[in-house]
Amino acid sequence: MTDGETLATEILDGRLNAHRHAAYDHLRALVGPVRGRTPYGGVTWVVTRYDQARAVLADPRVSKVEPASAVLADPQADETFDAANNPFADNMLSHDQPEHGRLRRAVQPAFSPRRIAALAPRIQEICDDLIDGFADRGEAELIADFAFQLPMRVICELLGIASSTHDEIMTIMQVFFVEDTNQDVAELNQDAAPRLMDFVDRLIATKQSDPGTDLVTDLVQAEEPLTHREMASTIMLLIVAGFLTTVNLIGNAMFALLQDEKALLSLREDPERIPLAIEEFLRYESPFAPAVVYASEDMEVGGVKVAKDESFTVMIDAANRDPERYPDAETLVLDRAPRVAPGFRPRHSPLRRSTTGPAGRRHRSAYVATPAA
Repeated sequence: MTDGETLATEILDGRLNAHRHAAYDHLRALVGPVRGRTPYGGVTWVVTRYDQARAVLADPRVSKVEPASAVLADPQADETFDAANNPFADNMLSHDQPEHGRLRRAVQPAFSPRRIAALAPRIQEICDDLIDGFADRGEAELIADFAFQLPMRVICELLGIASSTHDEIMTIMQVFFVEDTNQDVAELNQDAAPRLMDFVDRLIATKQSDPGTDLVTDLVQAEEPLTHREMASTIMLLIVAGFLTTVNLIGNAMFALLQDEKALLSLREDPERIPLAIEEFLRYESPFAPAVVYASEDMEVGGVKVAKDESFTVMIDAANRDPERYPDAETLVLDRAPRVAPGFRPRHSPLRRSTTGPAGRRHRSAYVATPAA
């Protein structure tokens, strides 16, 4: 392998996680995408430059649908995650149009400005309740006491999950993102996906017999009917992706602020700066996994020829620190004006299979290409 291929492979298998931004600098200097080997034996084109990330995610010749010839799955993985049984295989992020639009329309009412605004006071109540729970202690573990709890409670509200089952879903999600060499923990982690699938199946059955005013009821009663598998996959996507990205954003933002006392003090003194600061947190150390998409025909990106059915792994965190796009890209600038290209609507969301470890430990992002509206 060339030096670039070695770097790309070591990024993909996590060996360079602690030093990945330095590795990204080297890969961006190579101009085009770089071929690397995945931990599961496949090969992929690693994209690190902003302009190429944008081009790939918006290209109509690129598909979300994994071709039969692609070799990305772990051959040793539990059958729950094989091509035929992958519980995340039938949601909007795993389909191109027109299926993408049909699945997206089913959840769109729940995220209308009116319904989100109506939920805001309840989110504030949840935040206040969590803070009250540890304020008197004088200390807190940010991830466990706040960042993990907040999105899960909000997701429960959105999905109409009964309070009597909150502890069950919380336990499942805690295990779902634990990585540990301890055998007991490893066995629990392997069991998390089937347990989540069972929880979602029961939730759908409940809303079919006793509908409410929640997102799961919207899916059950969608004007364009969804199959049970599509409903389950969509709900699991919302639980996992909605939870993980929020945990990571909160953890990443606080970690960045604790390393920059001036920035932390500036936000304390002027909370009005927080909305713009959040945009910068998303750019600086964003919360999403890389986007994996596939060439549906032979094509060329950055002078590199990519064959039909080969995959791209778009490193969102690398693109977001491309100095050709962002001046002082390695610096946290809280009042940086977001540079989202006018009219740019990526066809392919970066919310793909997560490569993160436990909450608060390893984080990825997608500022360059937020999910298409």
